[in-house]
Amino acid sequence: MAKRKGSDFAASPPTAVITSLDTVSTCSPITSGLTPLTASSLFTSPQTSPTVHQTEEEEAWEESKDLMAKLIEHFDGPDADDDAALVKESMLLVENLKIGSQRNAEEAAAVKHHIQRQIKEEEDACRREGEDLAKQNCHIAALEEEIRNLKIINDEVDQQKKESEQRTERYRAEASVEVEKIDEVEAAKIKEVPRMKKQLSLYAAMTNIKWHYEKENVMAGEVAVLSQGICRRFEIDPMEHSEFDVANAVWSLMDGKSSAVVSC
Repeated sequence: MAKRKGSDFAASPPTAVITSLDTVSTCSPITSGLTPLTASSLFTSPQTSPTVHQTEEEEAWEESKDLMAKLIEHFDGPDADDDAALVKESMLLVENLKIGSQRNAEEAAAVKHHIQRQIKEEEDACRREGEDLAKQNCHIAALEEEIRNLKIINDEVDQQKKESEQRTERYRAEASVEVEKIDEVEAAKIKEVPRMKKQLSLYAAMTNIKWHYEKENVMAGEVAVLSQGICRRFEIDPMEHSEFDVANAVWSLMDGKSSAVVSC
């Protein structure tokens, strides 16, 4: 049976009050002055008043009786048990939903805590990696600066090496020229040796002086004075006396005379 809407009740308001089967308070402002109705009295004929609108009242009463029957069927009929079962089922579903929601909230809180902990661990790891990366970048920058300095030094060394090689080549060329000059001088000296030997022999024969060439920085030797039949050794330091004094000393030795310049 279909239930009536609120608009249907407003269009045809009931003319009786439904009370419980046991008792109704006579102090209720709604029921005061009205005759209580029970389920058994709903289907009895109403008391009619001799008025001109008796037919309309009968129709209204029939409508009210039908409405009351529907209400009784709604609250006391078989549909009431179905509604109660639906209410209980709904309450059970609500309770299950609460339990499920609480369980989901706890699981979500645990998952959130786990995720937050992982996020913190990852952030700490990221921070440490960032610090290590910053240190590595500083070290790399220092190495790059050192490499640049070494390149500059290397370029300078290469330039100095090139200049040294150029100077070496120049010095080698100059040395070659000097060596050639030395060789020429030595060759000339070698050529002069026989002539010098001959001159020395001639000087020795004329002066009767035998020079000791092994002594350095002094004029040393032996002189034979034939007129006196003697042979004298002598040494003259040319650094302490002038050439004039040295020459006079040699002539004095050749004549067999003594000289302050000569040390024997």
